[in-house]
Amino acid sequence: MNISDLTDDEVAAIPSFIIEEIDTFGKEIGRLRKGEIPEEKFKRFRLQNGIYGQRQKEDFMVRVKIPQGTLDHKQMRLLADIGERFSNGIAHASSRQDIQFHYVKLENVPAIMKLLAGKGLTTREACGNTVRNVTACYLAGVCPEESFDVSPYARLTTSYLLRNQVCQGLPRKFKIAFSGCAKDCALAPINDIGAIAVTKEVNGRKLNGFKIYIAGGLGPHPKVARLLVDFIPAEELIPLSEAILRVFDQYGERRNRSRARMKFLLEKIGFDELKKRIMDEFRVVMNSRKWDLSLPSGDTPPDYPGSLPDPTMVTGNGDPYFYTWYKTNVISQKQSGYSAVHIRLVLGDITTGQLRSLANITAKYAHGSMKVTQQQNFLMRWVLNKDIYPLYKELKESGLASAGAGRMIDIQSCPGAETCNLGLTSSRQLAAAIGKKFANNQDDQDAELEEIKIKVSGCPNSCGHHHIADIGFHGVAKKMDGRLVPHYQLHLGGGVGDGRAEIADSNIKLPARNIPEAVSGLVSLYKTERSQGEMFYQYVKRVGVDHIKGMLEKYLTVPSYTESPDSYRDWGSETEFVVKLGAGECAGGVVDLIEECLMSGAREASRASFLFEAGQFDESIRWIERAIISISKGMLVPFGIETEVEGEILREFQDKIIDKSIVSGRVEPLYTEYGKPSMRNKIGEMTELAKILAEESQDAYSKLDANFRFKTNKKVDQKEEDNKPMERKIDACLDLKGVSCPYNFVRTKLKLEEMDSGQLLQIIIDDGEPYQNVPKSVLNEGHKILEEEKVEDKHYRIVIEKA
Repeated sequence: MNISDLTDDEVAAIPSFIIEEIDTFGKEIGRLRKGEIPEEKFKRFRLQNGIYGQRQKEDFMVRVKIPQGTLDHKQMRLLADIGERFSNGIAHASSRQDIQFHYVKLENVPAIMKLLAGKGLTTREACGNTVRNVTACYLAGVCPEESFDVSPYARLTTSYLLRNQVCQGLPRKFKIAFSGCAKDCALAPINDIGAIAVTKEVNGRKLNGFKIYIAGGLGPHPKVARLLVDFIPAEELIPLSEAILRVFDQYGERRNRSRARMKFLLEKIGFDELKKRIMDEFRVVMNSRKWDLSLPSGDTPPDYPGSLPDPTMVTGNGDPYFYTWYKTNVISQKQSGYSAVHIRLVLGDITTGQLRSLANITAKYAHGSMKVTQQQNFLMRWVLNKDIYPLYKELKESGLASAGAGRMIDIQSCPGAETCNLGLTSSRQLAAAIGKKFANNQDDQDAELEEIKIKVSGCPNSCGHHHIADIGFHGVAKKMDGRLVPHYQLHLGGGVGDGRAEIADSNIKLPARNIPEAVSGLVSLYKTERSQGEMFYQYVKRVGVDHIKGMLEKYLTVPSYTESPDSYRDWGSETEFVVKLGAGECAGGVVDLIEECLMSGAREASRASFLFEAGQFDESIRWIERAIISISKGMLVPFGIETEVEGEILREFQDKIIDKSIVSGRVEPLYTEYGKPSMRNKIGEMTELAKILAEESQDAYSKLDANFRFKTNKKVDQKEEDNKPMERKIDACLDLKGVSCPYNFVRTKLKLEEMDSGQLLQIIIDDGEPYQNVPKSVLNEGHKILEEEKVEDKHYRIVIEKA
């Protein structure tokens, strides 16, 4: 399968710049295979293009952005073909309304990208430090409770921000969601920008607008978003979104990746200050140009005849399972005579054969349109009531008529340790075991019980949304009887929707193998102790987690290994449990740090030029100096040089970069005149040189080789190596106490390059992040770790054998 499988019209419709992007991706794969670029540098590039690494080193996950989860039947057939030809025959629906394919070979990615482009789909910016897939309520346009259809505004946001320079190098990922009413199916409070539709009457006219929430997110440090404005006119949505992104881009954390989300910026400077900066920037953005953005159409089918005056009653010919399915999976639309139908996917998976059948069914019954939901299911809309039973029968024939969509049996899970580099435990296997426990115990007459949401993640990062579950789990490891035992942290009483946004409470760790029984016991306890009409989260709040923990004590016990070897194995595994994390983050951190410094410097140089043109010379000089320091710090990272002292930065750049002709000597005046009054007399020249410095440094970085060495045009003695680091070293020892990531890894890598194969290098590194990452990154480079020893309580001695 290749681009020739598309029609001539589809090929012609692909913009040339997209073809060029895809061809560039293919060329970069070639450079990677030849060892011409570091794997870590390619990693950042592929992430920006929606391609994730897997635990299986030669396999990759391809994430296809499905804006607002909307697919047509032709796109569904294409996705089925891609999954069948290039993946493992499974398409996976994600909680951000994407479609993911695992076990894809890297060399096949360009062909996949071209096929997607021919059907109007892309992987671009589905991952990486940019705006991720813009999500929206899957019932937008048909929900009886919505203020208005948010899908046109979500589409406009998607098209405006895709490839927009304002969000190509953010400190970290950025998530945006749209909901049409307070029920909030799109989960606005856990996004960086959450927009909830509201209307306001002004001078007798009803205006569409949005409540805007900011700085929400899950992960190891979950935060509920804060209300920025309670009403903004819909036409000002895009300028405000851009202003929020600009503030995050300018002030967000860039050095410490674990603190680089919007929620941490709010925590650092406070909500009032963050709001002030955003609204100040909003005024600047609004006045920067005339905003005249045309709204795309909504989700109403073009051949929609209007509400039916006499809606057909739904009948199931006495089929008892049909009525159970109908009760849990079918929703009446606000358009009389039509319904929306959930297709429950077990753990978000659908086979490519089922996906192809579903495409045909969608074309027949749902005007050819399908939605991916945040619950990792599909939703067919615009189904005539008279067609619901025939539709059900065809879904049943394809194995897609499982009841219980959105109910307790509909468990949500991330990929976990099966494929994810960060996964500690096999979350999908646990979710399947819990689902099996309750498969025959559904009670569609018990509304409160069926509303319980169970969600599972394989690590604290909350890709499975465990923090907003009634009953949530995230994977941990715990040592018992001298062996590691897979455990899960239990989270209770979380949830988002109907005006509520609460992070679950947590203080209990349960052995993985005991969890299905523990959940069953917990549900029984709730059924026994609840008040009439009391929802599970209300029950948890009333009785408290400590009370529930007392009941769960009996599930904490783990038999000895001799008595029960299975207790020491993860779900789905036949071997003893071990924690196998992916490669260390150090080398990737080098790339991140260099690119962030260079991008910041380029923006600062551009700002200096703008201020010069405006006659603000003093401000222009200030931004030139900022650009010089940012760019210099980035270019010095491969040398292992970390300093905040301006004089040292300037001297090291002169010695390591200019004198070695890595950049040309024409930028030297920036360094010789830095901080001097004479700089103002040459402001025009300095402004141009700052832009040249940014361009030449970026060009030099693009030629960085696989060993993090710059190419130079100047011949030097062997003794005067291009990139010889300035570091403390005693023979074959490196004292890296107090050296932060990734500089500790850079210095280790550079030292090892000086050594011969088989020689030993001893390093001393700090406990915590350095110890967690440096040894894994060294192993990933092919070297051996011979010894690890904790010294002085806060440090580790590591002995490395050079490969």
